[in-house]
Amino acid sequence: MALNDAVGAWEFNESSGNAADSSGNGRTLTNNGTAGFVAGLIGNAADLGSGNTTKWFSRTDASGIGTGSYAMVAWFNPYSLPVAANFQVFTVGNTANFVSSNMYMHNPAATDQVIFERVKDGVAANSVTITTTLSTSAWHMFSCSYDGATLTPYIDGVAQTTVASSGSGSSGTTLGTSVGSLNPTGSQLASTKNDLTFLYNHTLSAADMTTLWNGGAGFDPYAVVQSTSDARKLILLGAG
Repeated sequence: MALNDAVGAWEFNESSGNAADSSGNGRTLTNNGTAGFVAGLIGNAADLGSGNTTKWFSRTDASGIGTGSYAMVAWFNPYSLPVAANFQVFTVGNTANFVSSNMYMHNPAATDQVIFERVKDGVAANSVTITTTLSTSAWHMFSCSYDGATLTPYIDGVAQTTVASSGSGSSGTTLGTSVGSLNPTGSQLASTKNDLTFLYNHTLSAADMTTLWNGGAGFDPYAVVQSTSDARKLILLGAG
């Protein structure tokens, strides 16, 4: 499948206001707290600021994700790492099955961790915890792919331990799509810059994740072709 068939794609190339959906599906993210925009990984990026307590992007639905397979990709640059709270990078929750999928940074007992989870709200959470200290003032890519039975997380294009997960939740009142927050109402806000954020209603392969990581330079399947190398990639991905 092509990488330019996301159900939601947010490049954060604005200079102010809400974040447009480059996928063509009209799934604009609301800019809560008047986040600014600065130079990013590719083009501009949303700037949630250091010591963030007021800014995040969201919408109140699952942005085209159903009850089956999906994939999530999010680029971010942390001002700092969390100390007493979680820093949420990208969260999607679906009221069709009361399942939320979260990618975030965590620091219990002064141990830096990254957590990927598929939460069946009201039932159980299936998660992968990776003990690692991310570099600050540097761009990172969190991503995951779910095939209906297994969640496979990636950090900076490298696959991590998988976790089995299936079934639905039983309840949930704050589900939706959020960048830099646990939910659309604003919780566990991240102190980050955020760039290319993509959501798919199908799985992505390890090769797809490698392409999107692009050696740390990032690859935007929705960007204007700027080089012969980019043109080849778009052709191979069915976008050119």
